Amino acid sequence: MAAAGTARMAALDDRAGEVYDEGLVPLDAVRTLQALWWEQSTELARANIVTLPPATIAESQQRAQELHGEVADQVELIAGLPLDDTARSAMADFTTANDTYDQALGSLIAAAATTDQSGVPGFLRTMSQQEDVMAQALTTATAAAEQTASAAEVEAADTYRTGRDLVVALAVAGLLLAVGLALLVARSVTGPVRCIQETLEKVAAGDLRVRVAATGTDELGRVSAALDRSLDAITGVLRVASDSARHLAESSGRLAATADAMGEDARVAAQQAATVLDGATGVTASVDTVAAGSTQMRAAINEISSNAQQASRVAGQAVGVAEQTTQMVGKLGSPRRRSPRWSR
Repeated sequence: MAAAGTARMAALDDRAGEVYDEGLVPLDAVRTLQALWWEQSTELARANIVTLPPATIAESQQRAQELHGEVADQVELIAGLPLDDTARSAMADFTTANDTYDQALGSLIAAAATTDQSGVPGFLRTMSQQEDVMAQALTTATAAAEQTASAAEVEAADTYRTGRDLVVALAVAGLLLAVGLALLVARSVTGPVRCIQETLEKVAAGDLRVRVAATGTDELGRVSAALDRSLDAITGVLRVASDSARHLAESSGRLAATADAMGEDARVAAQQAATVLDGATGVTASVDTVAAGSTQMRAAINEISSNAQQASRVAGQAVGVAEQTTQMVGKLGSPRRRSPRWSR
């Protein structure tokens, strides 16, 4: 739509240029030619007033010559402009009449330099006739140019209105399309947002089984997928926590049973300890008796040890005596061993 509107505005701009080139430019050129021709005619008329000062007459003649050249240039300019058939025909008549007028003017000037003035009235009549023709041609050309300009202006106005209506229609269509796209985008955004909101409300109420299950690669789709993954992770964590709690309850039950058994064992052990305590009292008395016997036994052992020491000393003395006896016996036995050698 923007491209169509731009193209239409470009067409309007081109058409405005065509209106200017085809209507206003030719009309302005023809009106300029008409003004130059009337000014030229005025200067020629002043130059032919013999009662004017010679300087004024000379100035008017010079100005008329200058205007004659400007008229010729303007005629050549108009010949290159886009004119309709009527204006172009009128300009052809003007050109022909202007050439005839120039020839009659030249002849008039030449005759004025001679004594033969017989042809002057004819030259003046021809110039007057050609002036009428040129005036009529300029009027016709101007009217034709004005008509062409008016037609171009009307066409440009119609083109402008058509372009304006088209631009307005395009603007309205663009606005409606923008509103529709905005509603579509809003719906595409609010729908997933509403779904996410409902899912979060259910999760807040304690239902962790719900999921958004939204598809798409946009931001909301990624948010929905992330929310679903988070809910899956939370559900997994809660499942693990539930299993752990169940195992803990089972372990607690087993621990309670073990504690009960340990309590029963403690009760039995307490009873047995009481029995042992009773037996320990008798044992203590026996231990006291054994301790007294041990004391007596220690005294006996000490006495036996003393006797043993005395016996050891006596034995030592006996050993000494025995050694002495042995030595004495040895000494007594030595001559007997040498007596056989003495007998030889």
